[in-house]
Parts: sequence; structure tokens; C-alpha cells
Amino acid sequence: MKKQLLLLSSLVLLLGGISARETLSPVMAEDEASEESTITYLPFNQANFSFYEGGDAADKGTLDADFNFANYTAHQWDTFWGNGRHFGALDDFYYGVGWGQQGEKGEAWTGWIVSASWVQKAGSPYVTFTLGGNVQDPSFVRIVDEAGNNATTLEGDGKITNGYFSDPVLSNNMAVRVVEIAEEYLDKEIHLEIYDGKTDGFGMVNFGALSPNQTADDVVDTIWKQGFGGQGDAATNNQDKSNDDVAAQKYLWDIYKNSANAEYEVFQESLEQSLARPSLAEDFESGALSAEWTLDCNFVQDEMTSYSGSLEDLDPSKFVSDWERMSPWGNHNNVMVPFNKDGTYFLNGWKDNGGAAKESLRWRLLSRPFTLGGSGLVTAKLGGANARLALYEYDGDKPSPSDLPLVYADTSDWWTDNLYVSEGGSNVSMRRTYLDASAYLGKTVVLALEDYKAGGGWGHGFFDSIDTDVSLENFAFRVDTLVETYDKEGFNARYAPFADHYVGASETTEALEPIAEAAQFLASYYEQARSAEQQFSYCGLLENGELYDLAQAYRGLSPEALSIVDRSEDYNYAGYLDHPGETNTEDELVKSTVGEGMAVISARNPEGSAYFAAAPSGTVDAIAIAGSALILLVVAGLGAYIVIRRKRQKQS
Repeated sequence: MKKQLLLLSSLVLLLGGISARETLSPVMAEDEASEESTITYLPFNQANFSFYEGGDAADKGTLDADFNFANYTAHQWDTFWGNGRHFGALDDFYYGVGWGQQGEKGEAWTGWIVSASWVQKAGSPYVTFTLGGNVQDPSFVRIVDEAGNNATTLEGDGKITNGYFSDPVLSNNMAVRVVEIAEEYLDKEIHLEIYDGKTDGFGMVNFGALSPNQTADDVVDTIWKQGFGGQGDAATNNQDKSNDDVAAQKYLWDIYKNSANAEYEVFQESLEQSLARPSLAEDFESGALSAEWTLDCNFVQDEMTSYSGSLEDLDPSKFVSDWERMSPWGNHNNVMVPFNKDGTYFLNGWKDNGGAAKESLRWRLLSRPFTLGGSGLVTAKLGGANARLALYEYDGDKPSPSDLPLVYADTSDWWTDNLYVSEGGSNVSMRRTYLDASAYLGKTVVLALEDYKAGGGWGHGFFDSIDTDVSLENFAFRVDTLVETYDKEGFNARYAPFADHYVGASETTEALEPIAEAAQFLASYYEQARSAEQQFSYCGLLENGELYDLAQAYRGLSPEALSIVDRSEDYNYAGYLDHPGETNTEDELVKSTVGEGMAVISARNPEGSAYFAAAPSGTVDAIAIAGSALILLVVAGLGAYIVIRRKRQKQS
């Protein structure tokens, strides 16, 4: 029994450590204070860092309890040099110049900044952080034990300086730094110290995103995320293009991938392998933005300027949302519009409804590069007015905002701001979209989730259920159940419109041709046979033979497309048989197949006839028998009349 309890306790602790790593919460969890917990993140705040006034490189001086953290904390998206460059930050960070030169301290301040202690666990020997600012001693970072001994594998005193950026000799930009803790200091308490020891000429240190207890995979995730997406675009008034953000980002990416840099060499093979995977899948069900994605600061733009600090209106921690429904414009008509998500979580790009970005902001998330494999069919759910799923070629650097996608799908083809699905509205409800990218099989590509327009007017983007390796075995299109709460009708109306959207290509593989053919037919099927005007029922049309052409098109499908159509989803209402010819949207929806629906339509629109009157099969047979009997009676009566008339003529 004791062994079972011990095993259960170990499992709980393990799951707790995994949860702490995945959420990367900016506030330390309560259990992180205990000796048993594994600390993986120490954000720059007063709970985790202390300042010591003055002192030299050997003397920490006096603890400055009144140090103004607000004046020395820069926002992740803050810029420098005339609002022209980002710092390459991964979170809010220590800006050693004193933000805006506020308060009594500033660039001239010197002293020590000391982090809280942590225990570095065996199996996770790395510590990462971002470092920029002064490249010259006497400013440095070091990781030590309580006695001040160098706890890293670095030689000598273990001092780390900003030696990477030199544009124009000194820079505010930060690079991700990677430090390995020496084996003899594992499972012991250690801490990080910053010495800001220079008083002028960029006499400051920039530091943030302190992450202890990192595995090699964790390090690769951090390097790719910051190096691939972490810089922003250059200011329009920045004439020196060698100093813009784009150049800084490329410079960093080259540093991380250059085998001459020993700091990153051990991770480069894993980094390259992670950029050559055969597929990408994301359902957001972890509840947080995974390491597959990074925000592309270059792409951000708002409606007022070509460049601005409007990244402050974006919170990446809120990209993944579990919101069920959206109530627009102050609960307009009491309508609650569903996002049509799969599962619990989706990517919510609307800041006013629990998401990440304000309406006027354009943004995009870039995937880690991967080699496109499988069938070449890419799928995702898209919603909102400005959502775009775009595939870009990877040539060693991330796509620039001016690059054209290889292929893309967006919501402009079908989006409408009508709130009511029954009236053709889509609003924020996502549609499952299929994109034919088969012409690029084998290429290394980057997938982008984009809110691709600046400005208002439903300027949002929503995404879910991303898959770049869609199986063609038993492939079928589906319908989604959308529920809206009406006050004008006084009931809950349930609709299951055919929302799947297929984007074909001029060049495609033979394997995808039947899917495109099936998609084209299904669009006609739902437009003609399942329209809102017919109360989502084809029965009214059957009476007039208006589906004869559809039946003919169905008979003309290729065998491969026909099998896809037949197994694709359709629906009926549970109460339909109780009131044939009518549709009651209060009744439960029952899934069926298009093949079942077309069997009924084809039977009532046989080949060679204009149409065949619609009625239940028993009624049709009765009518046919009665009609035949009537014809026989007429013929018999006419024959009898002729015989009688001839007899009378002979008698006369």
C-alpha cells in the first residue's frame, strides 16, 4: 500500500512539473516555492529579483529595497531608436537605461541585480535568458552558488557578456543565451547575478526571460521562436537599413545556425531536424500556444500607420481560448454566435472577446518550417472577416511581409456579417477549409495563420484543427451543427449548413482530383437541394422536378468522386417523419449521408424523364397503378364505343 501511495505521489509531482513548463505562467505558482518543485521560469518582477545599490564587481553593496521596478521594466513590444527597433524580447524585461530616463536612476546607475534561487535538476542542465545592451566589461551576467562560485561549465569566473551585437558597436538588441550548469552543481541551489557596471556610452544591461531547468529540446524551442519571429519591422523613418529589425533578425538567425558559435553548436542538429519534419498538426487542445508557433513581429500593422507600437494591443498568452460563443454589439438581439470550434480550445484573434488582438491590428503566427508530405492537402478551420491560411516557401529565413504565398485560402470568398446562419451568415463562425498544396510536395515550407488586413469592420481571425497531412483513405466532407439563440423567433434554431470550403489548384495531383470534383458537386447539392429557402429540405423541390439536373450530374460523377460524395455527411431532423414536407429546426439533428439523400432524389428523377412526381414510394406505386387502370378503362370504353357505333351503322 505504501508503495502504491509513493508511486501515486510521484506521478502527481511529475504532472505538476509538466504543467508548469507548458503554461509558462508569468506569475510563479505557489508550489514553485517548495523545494520539491521544478522552477522553469523566473519573470522579471519584484518577487524574483533584488537590486543592490552601487558596489563594484566584487561587492554587492547595499540592498536597495526602494528600487523602482516600473522605471526599469520594458514591455515585450517596446522599441528603441526613434520607435524603429524591437529588443528581441520574449517577455517584459529589465531595461538598464531606465525606461524613458524616469526617476532618479538612469543609464548612470551601477549595481547588482540578483535573482531568486532555484535548484537545477539533473536531466535539465540548461539555463536560457535574453541578454543585450553593453557589450563591454565591467557589465556581465553570471550564475553562481551561495558562496559566489561559478556554477556553469564556462571557464574561469563564468562571466557572460553581450558579445554578439555590434551595430554600431553597442546595441540594445537581445540574443538568447544558453548556459549549461556544471554537473557538480546539479540538484543544488544556485542563482543568477547581473552586474551593471558601466555609467555611459550605452552603460546598461538588458535582460529577461530567465528560464532554468531546460532540456536540449526546450532550448531549441526558445532559439527558434526568438530567432525566427522575434524581431519586428523597421521604422519608415529609419534610413540606415543595416540597423533595422529585419537585418537584426537575420543576423540572429545566422548566429544561432553558425557552427562556429560553440554556445549553440550542440543544438544545431536538433534545430535543423526540427525544421524538416514531414507534417504539422495543431488542435490547440493543450490550452496554450505550443512551441510550433511564433509571432512574426514584421507582419504587425495597424490601420493608422505602416508601423507603430500597436503590438502592445496584442497578448500572445491569450491566443488560445476556450470561449464557447460570442455576443456582438451588447448582446444584439440576444444572439449568441458560436465559433464552431472543435473540442475545447481554438485560436481566438479578438481581444474584446477573450482573445489576443484588437480589431484594427493585423498579425500572423508562423509555424516552424517543415517538409510538406502526405497527400498535399492542408486543412484548418477559419473564421472572422480577415482570416487567411497561407503556405510560404522556406529558404533559410522566415518569410517577409512582402513575400507572396505559394497557396492560400481566406474567408473573403464566403464571409458575411449576417448574424443568422439560417440567412447565410457566418460572422465569427469558423468553416473547415481544404487547401490543395500538392504542387509543393517535398518542399520545405512555413504555414502562416494570418489576420491579414489592418483596420476594423470585423477585422478578426479565428483558427482551429490544423492538419498538413490529411489522409485520403475514406475521405469525406462534413457538416457542422450551428446553434443560435433567437429572441425574435422565440426558440433555439439548429442548422447544419454545408460549411466545408475547398480551394483547388491549377496544378494538382491525380489523387486530389476526385476530391475537387466531389467538392464542386456538394456545393451544388447544398445550394439546390438543402437551401434555407426550402427549409433545408429537398422535398418541396421534388414535386416540381427541379432536381433533375442535379440527379444527372450525380450520375456523371467519376467513380472516385462518387464514393466521396456518397459517404460525405448530410443531416435530417428527428421529427421530419412526423410532419413530412416541413422542417422544424427545434427538432434534434440526425446525421446521415449525401448518398442516402441522392438515392431519394435519383429515384424521383430517373434518367430520361423530365421529373418524377415526388411522394412516398407507396403513394407513387398506388398512383401509378391507378393511372394505368384509368388508361385501361378509357381504352376499353373507347373500344366499346367504336364497336357499338359500327353495329348501329350496319343495322341502319
